[in-house]
Amino acid sequence: MITLIKRLNKYLLYALVGVAGVFAMLCDLLSLTAATAYSSGTSYTVLLTFVMIFSVVLFALVPKFVIYIAYRIEGAIFLRKSGMLYPFPIPYEDFELTSLAFLLPGFLLCGVVMLPSLFFPTFARVLGAIRTVLIWGMLALIVRRFLKGFAHDYDKNTLAYSLTLIPMIIIGVSLALTLVEVLRR
Repeated sequence: MITLIKRLNKYLLYALVGVAGVFAMLCDLLSLTAATAYSSGTSYTVLLTFVMIFSVVLFALVPKFVIYIAYRIEGAIFLRKSGMLYPFPIPYEDFELTSLAFLLPGFLLCGVVMLPSLFFPTFARVLGAIRTVLIWGMLALIVRRFLKGFAHDYDKNTLAYSLTLIPMIIIGVSLALTLVEVLRR
């Protein structure tokens, strides 16, 4: 399925990832839009239209930026730690398409998991935690795919270290934000 998704046009894939990202965050977006519409006195449907369009564009552009930055950082770490004069073993196009191919079904699965919280808002925290585990599982699958496909010619430990650095930084930031939110209450 991943190879089938990778055959799609790159820009179409970014748009689909944007829509899937909005679907994964639908409950949060609807509640924030409702609160903003109520407090500002604007129409909920008009504000919701703009929020959804802006969110699709944002969820399409943020992965593009993160993939580019992650590729550059991981390439620099791999080359410095391994000491090899070879280029980074994963071509950018393959890195980008493989990451997007895993993000698309991952975000759709996260959206399906969060769907009951639209009808039962008390489950939002529990389902949000499950969504977080699914996202990190998706990142682990991406790293596993790269290690399986590209580590045969290179130092496997160094490639694994460089590929897992970015998810570890993101996990640390999300953990810090969660702790701040818990301590604030």
